[in-house]
Amino acid sequence: MRNPRFRSETGRLLCTLLITVLGSALPAQAAPLEQQVTRYLKKEVNRYARTVGSQDVTIQLKSLPGDNDCDHPLQMSLNNPEQPVGRVGVSITCQRPQFWKARAYADVDVYLKLVTTTRLLNRDTPITARDLTRTRTSLRHLRQGYFTQAKAVIGQHSRRKIQPGTVLTPRMIEPAELIARDDVVTIVAKQPGFKASMKGIALENGHQGEKIWVRNLSSGKKVMARIESPHTVVTQF
Repeated sequence: MRNPRFRSETGRLLCTLLITVLGSALPAQAAPLEQQVTRYLKKEVNRYARTVGSQDVTIQLKSLPGDNDCDHPLQMSLNNPEQPVGRVGVSITCQRPQFWKARAYADVDVYLKLVTTTRLLNRDTPITARDLTRTRTSLRHLRQGYFTQAKAVIGQHSRRKIQPGTVLTPRMIEPAELIARDDVVTIVAKQPGFKASMKGIALENGHQGEKIWVRNLSSGKKVMARIESPHTVVTQF
């Protein structure tokens, strides 16, 4: 007569073997939908954050498609892969057990310390270090550029009235004018192998590198010249 304990142990071994064999034959189940979308968003948003020098990111899933079964890893793409900030849409595609498409949405913020004004700046105000600070700011509404270092802004002039606490963008500032209308300037005339200087008067305001009209005080002629430095313009003839 067989030992009952032997039969019990044999039965358990057979069950374990059967579960192992059957389990290995079953297809691996894909991760839950929310987990897959979250993982994908983190990867793509962190990739973008690295390109702008940030490690400060928040992601909040706002909507997911209904309970759609999918035993295959989902295919996903972003509606704005170049700058995935703000309200970000994720297109989702499943291939099996049946084909379906859906869309998820998330609120995404990537933060940087950006140059911000500390006081009211009127139009054409020279910007100094005391006018600036750096503030943790989301990039979601900044489509026209920004500054991360105050030294890039100091010495520039405001192009318009700027309220305190404003994140500065390139459109808000411009270089200081080197020459103003009616300034007396030195006109340097150049051509290969020859250089001459004469006095003139500026007929326009201008920044370094810009071309303005000036009048030669000796001849009375108007010439177009490039601003090289304060009180010096260069022309070719």
